[in-house]
Amino acid sequence: MKFNYLPPLLIFAIACVLLIAQQNQQQQQPASKRFIKGNIPLEEIFAEWSTKGLKGPRYICLCTQTKCDTRPSWPQRSFAKGEAIPVLGDFNRNRKQQMGFTQCSPH
Repeated sequence: MKFNYLPPLLIFAIACVLLIAQQNQQQQQPASKRFIKGNIPLEEIFAEWSTKGLKGPRYICLCTQTKCDTRPSWPQRSFAKGEAIPVLGDFNRNRKQQMGFTQCSPH
């Protein structure tokens, strides 16, 4: 009778271990890589840029259209109205403004 619950408990334990391992692997990726897959706090990306020595004006730009598409360039995904993206440098800010991120404020 005790062994009837072993397989479900074993399956649950394996699932927990796999979930924790996946979360640890995602946390080890740089913030800019995680941002490709989904929204994360923008401060993490700015901190990554600082540790890499990337300097220049930094902006937070807001999507003001129904959809803002950046697929040809980083972060290779689309954004909905109201979502924000971090931008490094004036050239990149101008490119993102052409893609619909028209409200950019310095960070």
